[in-house]
Amino acid sequence: MAKRPRPYIIVDEANNILEIYLSYVLQSEDSWHFAECPELQIADQGKTQREAIENLQKMVVEVLLEAIQTGNLNRMLSDLGFRKSTIHQRKQFSSTFGDYEEMHPMSINVPIPPEVQMASTA
Repeated sequence: MAKRPRPYIIVDEANNILEIYLSYVLQSEDSWHFAECPELQIADQGKTQREAIENLQKMVVEVLLEAIQTGNLNRMLSDLGFRKSTIHQRKQFSSTFGDYEEMHPMSINVPIPPEVQMASTA
């Protein structure tokens, strides 16, 4: 079995998110399912596993967009244990959180609202 890469977030010079690769952990209790993204320390729930994962993905987008809009993306990722490196004028934040062999990979597309894109280029 090939080893999975560590979760990461790649942003450009204007802090627009270009690529996200995170993980999630699923748990079930009674008739509810819970999906957690340990790297961002957030979780959500659903009546099915699929709904829990979809709700978590929406939550990840909301958290990251709020961090971008408030100018706190770099600080938030640093506080969560992501390590910054620069690759071809892009910043890559790699998570230093735990063992990823037991976690599921999650790739998310974060739509950047036009007003955020305009503010970051001004």
